[in-house]
Amino acid sequence: MIPAYTHLYEGRPAAVKKLTDVYTEDMHFLTWNHQKDPSNPEAAQRFVVYRFRRGEKVNINRAENIVKITPDNFFVLPYEGGESRYIYVVTALDAFHNESKPAKTKVKL
Repeated sequence: MIPAYTHLYEGRPAAVKKLTDVYTEDMHFLTWNHQKDPSNPEAAQRFVVYRFRRGEKVNINRAENIVKITPDNFFVLPYEGGESRYIYVVTALDAFHNESKPAKTKVKL
């Protein structure tokens, strides 16, 4: 990620809603709701997915916890034997790289 262009726009995009982990026969993934509007630079354009270990403090200012920056409203989770617990956090990024407030969910992989 790059620093936000706060000299152009200081606002934040709206936070993602309904962050949920979903199981299917062949996949485990996170999904969330957010209205994207490609013509509005102040709306979400991409999403940042963070992962924190169980007991680790959630801090979205630590880039080493970023696992993906994506234009999609889903993220496929890795399978780790079904015993590992994590907190996943998703934020929205606008065109100026301003980041929304985080949405969190606990996941067992």
